[in-house]
Amino acid sequence: MDLHVHSHYSPDAESAPEALIDAALRAGVRLLSITDHDGVDHIEPALRAAEGKALRLVPGLELTCSCPAFGLNEIHILAHFRTADGRPWCHPSLTELLEEITSAQAQNLTSLMRGLNIPAEALARAHRSLIESGQSTIGTRPALHLFKRCPPELRPFHWAEMKIKRDRIRAELREGGLWHPLPPVNRVLRVLTLVGASATLAHPGRYDLNPSTLSDLIDSIIAEGLTGLEAVYLPQPGSAGLFGPMAKAKACVITAGSDSHSAQAMLHPAYVSFIASTTDLHALI
Repeated sequence: MDLHVHSHYSPDAESAPEALIDAALRAGVRLLSITDHDGVDHIEPALRAAEGKALRLVPGLELTCSCPAFGLNEIHILAHFRTADGRPWCHPSLTELLEEITSAQAQNLTSLMRGLNIPAEALARAHRSLIESGQSTIGTRPALHLFKRCPPELRPFHWAEMKIKRDRIRAELREGGLWHPLPPVNRVLRVLTLVGASATLAHPGRYDLNPSTLSDLIDSIIAEGLTGLEAVYLPQPGSAGLFGPMAKAKACVITAGSDSHSAQAMLHPAYVSFIASTTDLHALI
């Protein structure tokens, strides 16, 4: 299984849903979820692409939210829909939540672009170039990640330099109270419960929390509706040994995700080995 991959409906990914599904099949995936960032435009194209294929596609997305009680400006929740019947991802409550998230992100992007002294048209040109090359779609929301993937001549400056400046400007905006906060995780979990989606804490090892604090965080959001923990995570090979027992102790569903952002990444030998290691998890989903 792989319950965490991104298509080019996410600004930091480059492959169409169809390409991801074909790559997943070649790698031996039998249970797949494309979980693009803070949007659902990818779901129906992905479902159509999976029709008649020898895998089960679970509709999903990855939501960006905050957890102020633990000092986290950003955490990620994976949402997986148990059924496609009735298109639960179109529920008005979820639509409203996604609009709130993307509105905050758009306002913050404007502030970042201003701080970086990059005109909006530069980002529009980068987006158009990715659409023309088939690496993006009109449905992809603007983000600085588009500069990372566009041709070098369209980048205002090198991505590594941009990332450093971005982080500095973001910290200054937060200190000045000018950064628009994301919705709190407890509200996100309530919405996902309402629409009948399973909620999983993505990549728990990426939040720089010590095990005790992370355990407390998970306990607090289980009370709000969290059901799963992405304990098996390809970019952190040792995650299963740490988070698997934690998930079991808390009666969380253990999920596996690669966080792949391209079909090419899903054809790498390390990915194929990762998928083979998830076979025993099928019974837990």
